[in-house]
Amino acid sequence: MRPLQVTRGQELTLIEQYRAATEQAAMFDVSVRALIEVTGRDRATFLHSFCTNDIKKLQPGAGCEAFITNVKGRILGHVLVFAEKESLWMNSDPGTQTALLEHLNRYVITEDVEFRDRTEEFEKVFLCGPRMSAAVLDAYVLAFEGTEMYARVSPSIAIEPVVRRVPFAIESGCLVIALKDSTETMQFRLQACGVAPVSPEVFDALRIEAMWPRYGVDITDEQLAQEAGRTTQAISYTKGCYLGQEPIARLDALGHTNRELRGIRIGSPGAVAVGATVFNAEGTTEVGKISSVAVNPVSTHCVALAMVKTAANAPGTIVSVRTADGAVIGGVVFGAPAMT
Repeated sequence: MRPLQVTRGQELTLIEQYRAATEQAAMFDVSVRALIEVTGRDRATFLHSFCTNDIKKLQPGAGCEAFITNVKGRILGHVLVFAEKESLWMNSDPGTQTALLEHLNRYVITEDVEFRDRTEEFEKVFLCGPRMSAAVLDAYVLAFEGTEMYARVSPSIAIEPVVRRVPFAIESGCLVIALKDSTETMQFRLQACGVAPVSPEVFDALRIEAMWPRYGVDITDEQLAQEAGRTTQAISYTKGCYLGQEPIARLDALGHTNRELRGIRIGSPGAVAVGATVFNAEGTTEVGKISSVAVNPVSTHCVALAMVKTAANAPGTIVSVRTADGAVIGGVVFGAPAMT
């Protein structure tokens, strides 16, 4: 199958975009995602004390997913942490940088650490699809296959662009970060290599199917870290002390959460809306509410995320969703895929 050849100004249908992302190669502009640079001699030790994952073990080029939590173990931020030789970089959901910076700077006393908001200086593009690695190789002479999740594909942050594996969509993907003055060339070169531009609607369907949550939408400071459903990917129980560790450890010892983020596939493209109530299969007991919803343009079924009570959130569980017109639609709950 030949990659789609997309030129500037050419628009693809939603179906073509989805197929490009799942069968060929596609890109989505995620420049609104926050980007914070962390520098200083104590950067790793300091950030380690506020994240659920092991920051101190990261070698240059490596990365990880983590939650930043408060003293009660509740989620203040969902971040990707990328290690470079002289810095750490935090990538998180749009608009989260102000709250994260205020929280972290509050605890800086004598530590040699500095946080700098670099969001507006860089463009970020997410690439996905089975032919994506070939497109990146053609455009930038970078090796992608075999790279660990969150690791840097390019050899140095001094070389544009920086490419890192990230799990934003159902297909293997990568985050490309480049200074704004080089991005126009970057996107043009990627399109010339057959990478199709993808709309926000299609990207939302992809990230929901991948169980990738949005902070402030699917997860908030009302949830404990384990309730996000990404414990394997984002929480270390062996890393040592950090803010919020005690309640997170207690919940781990308890052995289960009372609720957890899950995906729901809905066989009908009916009018399922954010805020819709999720019930058990019989429709008699409320078990959650929809936080994100999108339509898969190929199958036309809905996919959604919801914080679902333990009694009904095992993968494969049948649930029902109440639509605006009162109809009940069957669905199947699924969890986050394992990190590879």
